Amino acid sequence: MSLMTMRITSSVMAFTSINLMITNMAPTRADLGFMNGTQQLAMSVVRIFAPIVSGSLWSWSIKHSLPLPFNSHLVWTLSAVLIAIVLKLSYRIPESVNKFAADQPKPVASAEVSDDDETIQDRD
Repeated sequence: MSLMTMRITSSVMAFTSINLMITNMAPTRADLGFMNGTQQLAMSVVRIFAPIVSGSLWSWSIKHSLPLPFNSHLVWTLSAVLIAIVLKLSYRIPESVNKFAADQPKPVASAEVSDDDETIQDRD
């Protein structure tokens, strides 16, 4: 029972973290719907194909008597490798993801100084 609770809690925390990062990366509030929809689509596609691929790999690995890591532990080994890669990549996420991008002030393009501006500065 405790393993199932831990699995569900981890799943909810992962989904929430991904949702917050996607929301914070939206350039404007108008893009939030599109980005959330794209996120839901990507997660649904993964939820469709992940069991098919992992089930096929597990079935193949138990059918053939190959040495470790290609035996019945193949799916778990690949999962561990994938988790390690994602963990390593997560350290490359910029700190700007912690702030909602649509609320951040836009950088102002530097305008050229006109002759009128120079004369005003010369007077001071």
